[in-house]
Amino acid sequence: MITIDNKNLQLSEEQEKDIRLEIAVMLYEKADYSFYVAAKFAGMHWMDFVKELGKREISIFSEEAFLNDLETIKKFGK
Repeated sequence: MITIDNKNLQLSEEQEKDIRLEIAVMLYEKADYSFYVAAKFAGMHWMDFVKELGKREISIFSEEAFLNDLETIKKFGK
């Protein structure tokens, strides 16, 4: 667990918002958090967080889900 002493860290509201967003994106990418949970951490609506991921070219779809969809299309697409 990481704890930061608020006495030593003076951030503006905008800086705190930006840092929370960066951490949320990292949690989504690296720690396998859902975009919904990461958005909640960032203090954002999940749709806004998904848009932010899109701006960063981060997919909300897993490769496994994509491959399953592709197989389904091949199976029923003929």
